[in-house]
Amino acid sequence: MVQPIRDTIKKRGSVKVLERAALGVDGVGRICYFKADEEEKDEEEGNEEDATPKRVEAQGEEARSAALASSHLVSCQPPPPSLRIVTLPPSHFLLPGLVDTHLHAPQFGYTGTATHLPLLEWLNRYTFPSEARLASDLSYAQSLYRSLLDTVVGQGTTTALYFASKDLAPTKLLVDLIHAKGQRGFVGKVNMDRHAPEDYCEASASASLAATEAFLDYVLDVVASPLVRPVLTPRFLPTCSDALLQGLGALARKYAGREGGREGGRGGATPGLHIQSHISESADQVAFNHRLAEHHQGESRDLPVFERCGLLTPLTVLAHGIHLSPSELALLARRGAGLAHCPLSNFFFGHGVLPVRKVLEAGVKVGLGTDVAGGYSSSMLSAIRSCVLASRALEDGVEEWRHGEEEGDREGKKEGGKQGGEQWCKEGREGMRIDWKEALWLATMGGAECLGLEEEVGSWAVGKAFDAVRVDVKKGGAVVVLEGGGDSAEDLVEKWVNNGDDRHVLEVYVVGREIKHGGWEGGGGGAGKGRPKTQK
Repeated sequence: MVQPIRDTIKKRGSVKVLERAALGVDGVGRICYFKADEEEKDEEEGNEEDATPKRVEAQGEEARSAALASSHLVSCQPPPPSLRIVTLPPSHFLLPGLVDTHLHAPQFGYTGTATHLPLLEWLNRYTFPSEARLASDLSYAQSLYRSLLDTVVGQGTTTALYFASKDLAPTKLLVDLIHAKGQRGFVGKVNMDRHAPEDYCEASASASLAATEAFLDYVLDVVASPLVRPVLTPRFLPTCSDALLQGLGALARKYAGREGGREGGRGGATPGLHIQSHISESADQVAFNHRLAEHHQGESRDLPVFERCGLLTPLTVLAHGIHLSPSELALLARRGAGLAHCPLSNFFFGHGVLPVRKVLEAGVKVGLGTDVAGGYSSSMLSAIRSCVLASRALEDGVEEWRHGEEEGDREGKKEGGKQGGEQWCKEGREGMRIDWKEALWLATMGGAECLGLEEEVGSWAVGKAFDAVRVDVKKGGAVVVLEGGGDSAEDLVEKWVNNGDDRHVLEVYVVGREIKHGGWEGGGGGAGKGRPKTQK
């Protein structure tokens, strides 16, 4: 079992792989009991007067698990419909559900392509046409979104923060499908009233705000599920007028404290509206912002504009942030806003690497995002691996080996060892490395913190929802498992993180309900009672 943990002194997260642990889930999908085997042993060793072992001797692991369950799980309230005891084989482990803090649902159809262009050209050639198609072809939108949800849930993503499109109908459809599938989803109708193609640009700030308010009311009052929440979503500064941004800030204040439905006991997210956007993503975007300063009271940086418009809150998640200054990181920390680190797409569009360690040390919350389709994979495992690789590149430097005839010092470069007329030049940043355990924490508890869900999901604790992924490292063949018990439990988890894929994901749970093989209740055709039942 994988348990995310946090070192509050070093301001970093990690995971602990528990060899043995017991976890109980009550009748509404919440954890009612959790204890690691190490804690049981500590209690036994500390009780010198009791000479009777509490373990079940010579009866095997199943008997031991049954005794542990019967002694602790009977106290779960409300009780489960029936007491079912599951003992995981050695090749299996439980992982808290993965949290994707940045994903463009309409772009799923061209995931894995269109990675050869700079950001702004990429948007005009691929992104805007793909998003525009959804409003004119809702059957295509339904097929695309169902495929997306089956894929990401099958990969272990239990919670996702989605950008939808600017159009209301396909965005409502995405909400319906997430609700039907049973995933925990945060969905934003994109706002964009300038610097976009004529056929994919909202007519005015007022029109954009009216459609946004209609969307908020639909999600909160019609769908009314604690698992699906609306998100204010200004695309990014270049496509949003100052009037639009100020209007969105006013909506954030108007809807503060509003909650959706309450299913399965305690609700999901913190009350209030979530907010998402892109910020300081690429060199061309930063340059574009400078050219727009006259339209934003002379401000050429996007973060101060969002701050002035009331869009920086503890429920704000901003994607990328590669080019943020130290003072801007301090502002994010003061406002309690988070960053969605999208390392894979940053390699293609970002012109830099986010210094995650520096961001965390500044007190800013950080989660991981796949950034489909800027990132070519929808798997959070890919985001985890890319996070580790990006941090290594940042720490070690990425300069090539230069021969004597190419020699010529560059200001600020550090020279490594020299041999004859050759030298290794690098510009590394000491202490920036992130290991796989830290990256896995970012993909679970880090994302939960960004979304205000730290008391709800992200780790194992009594009272939290049972959002979980069951993994079998022997299934699928991509992970080499040593015979004869040569791998420790931690070895198996690390091997899956580095080499695994969706074939190893056996089951996916959200609030105790298995949704990888289930879901699609009501078919996703519309919210409320009487939706047609669709077979999967």
